[in-house]
Amino acid sequence: MTNEAERRDRLLQAFLLATPTVLWATDAEGKITDSEGGGLEAIGLQPGQLVGQSVFDVYAAAPDVIECHRRALTGEVVAYKTEVEGVCYECWLTPLSNERGEVTGTIGVGVGTDVSERERREAALRETEADIRSLLEGNADAIAVIADGKIVACNSAFVELARMPRERA
Repeated sequence: MTNEAERRDRLLQAFLLATPTVLWATDAEGKITDSEGGGLEAIGLQPGQLVGQSVFDVYAAAPDVIECHRRALTGEVVAYKTEVEGVCYECWLTPLSNERGEVTGTIGVGVGTDVSERERREAALRETEADIRSLLEGNADAIAVIADGKIVACNSAFVELARMPRERA
């Protein structure tokens, strides 16, 4: 290997380890032949840990992911999203072909985003909204929240006082 090729290999390896990226390859039957990348650590895996296992077994609980791999193994380029251990991965699968055009496997790339903090914030927001609805409905006084000249929330007492259909409120 030339010095330039070795330098590119080191650069690529450093990139894969420094980013939330997962790179994997399969053979024509869907058996994982390689897995690399810093994104593996976020889901509790080490590079190469899944080598030898079938993607169909690894993702047995994710039929949409299995379907995407099946499609890629028939020659289709596929993009999909999946969530593993609180990390959302945007993934792309590309079929690998031999000189006769026969699919010999796939190469996949997944870029992960940790969504666990966002999910915690969204759950807290839903809880706050439920608390506000409970306070509104539990109050005997007519209450309405108006933003930009429109009613965005109101309680039953307001609906009754305004004599308006609930669906308009």
